[in-house]
Amino acid sequence: MIGFFAVEKGDRDIQIVYDATKSGLNEAIWAPNFGLPNAVSILRMVGAESYFRDLDLGEMFLNYMLDPKLRHYAGIDATELAAELGIELKEGQGLIFRWERALMGLKSSPYNCIKVYLWSEDIIKGDRHDISNPMRWDEVRLNLPGMTDYNPALPKVYKFDIVNNRLAATICS
Repeated sequence: MIGFFAVEKGDRDIQIVYDATKSGLNEAIWAPNFGLPNAVSILRMVGAESYFRDLDLGEMFLNYMLDPKLRHYAGIDATELAAELGIELKEGQGLIFRWERALMGLKSSPYNCIKVYLWSEDIIKGDRHDISNPMRWDEVRLNLPGMTDYNPALPKVYKFDIVNNRLAATICS
């Protein structure tokens, strides 16, 4: 069972916080480590004319599904809330809800969410050869210190759109 508790949100609302760290699932599963990008890794891809947009993936966490093999083992015991929910239980009966979304505190959730997000990012990028695609590019260019045409205003390695004579737009996850 997944622990949960309510946190007041303003005067007339609550937010339910779910915590899978004590459910026992973390001890039963394996999740790979992976590096997350930081400011330095993003700055490597931009030039003087780049624009930035922030995307808070944390707000999208519940959009990602829990692995179907784990859903049978993840749930919340809502027996104490049955009356409030208008559900009448017989004596000794409980009310268990199965969890199907990524879980806070489950060690595989960040990896699985980022993996699915990156798949969707590939779809969003579209066909790199399409002339109308702002993320189209024809070649990867090097711009390294010591090169005769080195330009410190450009990234050291970047994708270039020859047709439109510009750096290709990119998504930095």
